[in-house]
Amino acid sequence: MGNLSTVSIGSLIAAIFDIGPIPTLIARRLDASVIDVRSAIASNADARLVYSQAIERIAMAVEACNGDIPTMAKYLQVRASIVRATINENPYLRELVDLQNQQFVTLAKEALLTALNRGERWAVELVLRDSALGHDAGFGKTSSVRVVDEAASLGLDPAALKERLMKVFLEDIPQLPDYDV
Repeated sequence: MGNLSTVSIGSLIAAIFDIGPIPTLIARRLDASVIDVRSAIASNADARLVYSQAIERIAMAVEACNGDIPTMAKYLQVRASIVRATINENPYLRELVDLQNQQFVTLAKEALLTALNRGERWAVELVLRDSALGHDAGFGKTSSVRVVDEAASLGLDPAALKERLMKVFLEDIPQLPDYDV
């Protein structure tokens, strides 16, 4: 591997424009080490500016696209693998994407709580069937299969039995406080 001091700053800036702010790929293109690339970016004002602008452009895409990488790739008009690699190599961008994902999950949880409070069947089934809490209480994919098998072995209509069990269960759910989403 060559030393980046022998590579022109113009080549470094061109690589940032061409590849994106991904020191690993830039180093490969310039036949230099990642440490040399990072050092050259840090020590040259023009390279630092171009690199910072590229990072900020991706940060804006994170916000605009709610951290969804395929959408960000379309927004930035680059391949998703480039967006993913840039995020993986940059702690600031990783933190932004993590924050977007946390906000997404929080919003989903709030909507689910509202639906549960309204007694919406899909929400109750989702929690009972797919959550650890539902599984701990004896619900889940395996328990519904057992109910169907047992109902069939007794000559009962499995769908009617399941409907009756859900109705009984819904009557036993305490009212939750109403959360506005």
